[in-house]
Amino acid sequence: MGNNVTSGSQSGQKWLFAIDPFSDLDIKRVIDFAKASAGQVKAHLRGVYILAPESLNWTGEFSGPWLDRYLPFAREKAKEVGQKYSVEIDVVACSESGLRPSVKALETHAKNQGADLILLSTHARSGIERWTLGSYAETLILSSSIPVMVINPQHELPKNVNNILVPTDLSEESERFIMAVGTFAKGAGAGLTLFYKQPDPLDPMIQQGVYAVGGGWVSVQSYLDSELGERRKQLERLQTTLGAAGVRAEISLSASNGSLIEAINKCAADKKADVIALLTHSGPLEAAVLGSVARGLVRSSHVPVYIRR
Repeated sequence: MGNNVTSGSQSGQKWLFAIDPFSDLDIKRVIDFAKASAGQVKAHLRGVYILAPESLNWTGEFSGPWLDRYLPFAREKAKEVGQKYSVEIDVVACSESGLRPSVKALETHAKNQGADLILLSTHARSGIERWTLGSYAETLILSSSIPVMVINPQHELPKNVNNILVPTDLSEESERFIMAVGTFAKGAGAGLTLFYKQPDPLDPMIQQGVYAVGGGWVSVQSYLDSELGERRKQLERLQTTLGAAGVRAEISLSASNGSLIEAINKCAADKKADVIALLTHSGPLEAAVLGSVARGLVRSSHVPVYIRR
């Protein structure tokens, strides 16, 4: 994706779909969504299976004989699944044990393929299993330089992407991201919902009830109302810019208490969003905060989550 809304399609794009052909999950629904959304923007979709100790719950490393034994079997299974669902699936071997080497193998393969997007299905783990086994998806989104779309097969998946929810902090970087998502939306014939949640006021402000502005004092509520009004103007300006480029966009603001993740999920449900598109930042503090939002959405969202660092 570029930084400006363009009139061209995404026909030159390559999407890589990470798949486990041995999974007992309903992969048909996930593959159908991947194929449909790629088809909307005429992107080429190709699958990949990372054959690694992690994928087989293997505690050690693959030695030569074990790899020689499993690789032909994995390729045959990938070919069988690929023919069934009309998608080509590569098998990439990773001999090292652990989650990170497996994720690194996927990233490296995606870069070698010139992929513009990695699609990944979660296993929707929870509780002790999540903390023990970790999360492949969460590890990938925090390290990948290629945008990632995470799909939760436990929830109903949209047949097409018609509405994309874009949470924004209205920073310059976030505005550029919105324009980039606008390019995808235009190619897919989809609309955008731009969402801004006002940060909860700090406790000292609530206790004091006033806030210093320009040397004077105003009530917290007056300050928050003024701030929200300015954010609305920013969103309306973005909405106008997108509209001039042929992208349908609406805006949604929230001043409610509660977490940002809860607010995003509520807005996604209210606006019937098919995908949530989120920008995370690379700075240490920002990565800790926004990375936690990305992880939270991957765990809780009922719709696919597109994440770009």
